[in-house]
Amino acid sequence: MFTENENLHNYNAEAAWLLSPYNALRFYIPGKGITVDEDGNIRFIPLGDISEFVYGQEIESDLLFDEYQLSADEKQNIKELLTVNESTKTKGIAVVYKRIENKKLFFFITTDNNPELFYKIPADEIEQITAGELAKAKAFSHLEPYGFLK
Repeated sequence: MFTENENLHNYNAEAAWLLSPYNALRFYIPGKGITVDEDGNIRFIPLGDISEFVYGQEIESDLLFDEYQLSADEKQNIKELLTVNESTKTKGIAVVYKRIENKKLFFFITTDNNPELFYKIPADEIEQITAGELAKAKAFSHLEPYGFLK
C-alpha cells in the first residue's frame, strides 16, 4: 500500500503507466484496433476481428505497435476515418469502421454513452445522423453474435 505522499514515479510499473500517453481504441481496420493519443500519435494493437474491438477501451503503451508499421492503405483508411470524425464530433457519435458492401460505402458508428453498440449507416447519410437519432438505425451489440460482419 502506498503512503499518502509517496511518489509513484519511484516504481517502474507505476511510472511507466503515469508517463505513458493516453491510448484508447478509436478505430477498427481489418485486423487492427487503432489508438490516437492526445498528441495525434497513431498506434495499433492486433485484433483477430471486430468482435475484439471495444470503442474507448484503454490500452497500455507497451502493448501497442507504432504507426510506421501500418501499410499505406491502412494509413489512408485511418486518415479518412479521422476526417469523417472531425465533421461528426459535435453530434455525439464516433465513426469507428468503414466497409464497402455491394459497391456502397457504410460507416459503423457508436457513442460514448454505449460503446458496445454499433450502428451501420450508409456513408451518404452520415451528416444527418446524431446520437439522438440512432434509434432509427439497426444496432449490433458485442453481446450478440456477429452475423452482420459476414
